[in-house]
Amino acid sequence: MNQGEQILSDLVAALKELYPNIEVENTKNKLSTVLSEYYIRRVELGEVHPDLEDKIQLFISARDLKD
Repeated sequence: MNQGEQILSDLVAALKELYPNIEVENTKNKLSTVLSEYYIRRVELGEVHPDLEDKIQLFISARDLKD
């Protein structure tokens, strides 16, 4: 199962828990259509966002300018 199929499966399972009467196949098809327009990459627990350090530095710089 690739990552796209995994997130689709996880989302449908979560929705099924919240709304037990949903039509699973119909929901899965609609979500698949929406998700096909996005690039999604799973982040492992403990993994830092790739540009987090740059964003932190930008925030600190902006804050220093404000003070």
